[in-house]
Amino acid sequence: MRTTPEFNYTISVEFDDTPVRGNAMASGHADYDTQVEDEILSRLKWNDVWAWAVVTVTASIDGIDLVGTDTLGACTYDDENDFTSGSYFIDMCDESRADLMAKIKAVKEVN
Repeated sequence: MRTTPEFNYTISVEFDDTPVRGNAMASGHADYDTQVEDEILSRLKWNDVWAWAVVTVTASIDGIDLVGTDTLGACTYDDENDFTSGSYFIDMCDESRADLMAKIKAVKEVN
């Protein structure tokens, strides 16, 4: 979880049902692509959710019942720390925060 002075961010991760073959790599080198896909499929046999995941980042503010989300599929990471140390996590925090702020604005406009 990431927290800023105003926002709280949480991560949820689920197995992605997108087929690994043909979607994990497109390097232009068939042997390398197959090797990467085989590694992912091997990790999935061990129930490693980070091998091929759908990740959702949720932004919230204490005391407000609304949340903002951003979701990304076909993710392959070692673990949550690997994911949060990368640039996608920061981008997803920004997107989930923007989604939350748009929802807050919409509620204010209705009231």
